[in-house]
Amino acid sequence: MLIEQRFTLDAPRDEVAKFFLDIDRVAGCIPGVEGVEEVGPHQYTAVLAIRLGPIRAAFAGALELDDREAPGRFVATGEGRDKATGSLAKVTFTADLEDVSGLQTEVAAVADLSLRGRMAQFGTGVVRAAAGEIVREFAARANDALDQRSEVPGTAAAPAPTSSRGLLRVVGRGLVDSLLRTLRGWFGPRRDPADRREPADGGAPR
Repeated sequence: MLIEQRFTLDAPRDEVAKFFLDIDRVAGCIPGVEGVEEVGPHQYTAVLAIRLGPIRAAFAGALELDDREAPGRFVATGEGRDKATGSLAKVTFTADLEDVSGLQTEVAAVADLSLRGRMAQFGTGVVRAAAGEIVREFAARANDALDQRSEVPGTAAAPAPTSSRGLLRVVGRGLVDSLLRTLRGWFGPRRDPADRREPADGGAPR
């Protein structure tokens, strides 16, 4: 079963790629993932708790990450078993990272999923809905994590906005300042010519 999802992360592609390589940060953004342990280079064990229809399952298994095509692509393969239902899940997950504007990255994710056992009774619609919810939650949490990273003291600040909205704000402020200066010139306090009389002490005119 192929499950395809697209989402956008508010960070440059290189920063998103570094984020994907930080397994602890990534795991913290995936709902239901716990007990992540590194057992070798880019090899991990973990547990994924998931609910399909009325059934809850906790797939315990292994995951291997292939980053040879980073930062453009990441590939992960995993396999897990749920003891309670006797279900087995195998997945190959591919994430393609595309730079959008220098400030955002679009992620095209494809999961090739195989389910066996009791959990396999559910149709593709139920599985796709559950996967879609996980992806939406992951994208929201990942954006929060990336925002927090940019606010940590000593880390590189995000580039200044170059969007049309930011440009309009700058131009708008300039026009307002110019208009205010012009209005002050028109309606500001002016001296009556009659006041320009010689002072009694012979000093300079006022």
